[in-house]
Amino acid sequence: LAYLWAHMAVVAKQQLAAGSSEVDFYNAKITTANFYFKKILATTFGRSAIGSKPQKVRLIFDKSIAPWIAQRQWHPEQKFRTLQDGRVEMTFKAVGLYEVQRWVLSCGGDVEVVKPKELREAVATEAKRSCKKVGKS
Repeated sequence: LAYLWAHMAVVAKQQLAAGSSEVDFYNAKITTANFYFKKILATTFGRSAIGSKPQKVRLIFDKSIAPWIAQRQWHPEQKFRTLQDGRVEMTFKAVGLYEVQRWVLSCGGDVEVVKPKELREAVATEAKRSCKKVGKS
């Protein structure tokens, strides 16, 4: 859906730049696209926006990967705080936790999920499932 809105905004801007007489029509398309970008995409992590309402995510990253985490934009609303022991706390609000879960799992044991409880439990369940599969090999 976001791709379609983005594409529509690009086409509208191209039409306006080409001198279209439908200025109000194309400006309305751009305004609508901007609304959806601010309302929906600001709370997504990756491509997924499936969920009921934004949830506050709080993650704590070990000192070993803190510089790598803090130097990138992972989410439009991310905030970082360096803890006294060198770890980094990251917070943001997200709708749909599946892609957050996949990303957290990619950090292995270098990240702790503090909030929300639902994400913490999902990551723990998936990590245990992976351990069982590794133990079978």
